[in-house]
Order: sequence, then C-alpha cells, then structure tokens
Amino acid sequence: MKRVNDNDWIRKTFTECVQKRGTEILNFRGATSAASAASSAMDHIHDWEFGSEEWLSMCIDSKGNP
Repeated sequence: MKRVNDNDWIRKTFTECVQKRGTEILNFRGATSAASAASSAMDHIHDWEFGSEEWLSMCIDSKGNP
C-alpha cells in the first residue's frame, strides 16, 4: 500500500477538498448528497427483496446474543 508522505498537501489541499465535498456534490448534481445516499439505500433494499445478479451485502446486529 502506498502512503501520501506530504503533510502540507494533507493538511491544506486534501482537507479543504473533503470539507467542501458537500458543496461540490450540490453544484454538480443540483441535489444534496443525502438524496444520493437515500437512492442507494432504496436500490439496495430493492435488490434484497427482488434479487440481483450481483453481490449484495447485509449486516445483522446481534447485540452479542448467541
């Protein structure tokens, strides 16, 4: 695995990019990233219910109970 070994870039360029990502999505899509997350969740649930030819993932919270 490669590492970014440029602390100045991480602290300035990268951090600023991450902080402004919501605005970038809004400007690009004309909608917030929340709409994108909701759409992805609906697509995932649809595939669980009706099946898919692709891999699906699932998590079950057992709260430590056997």
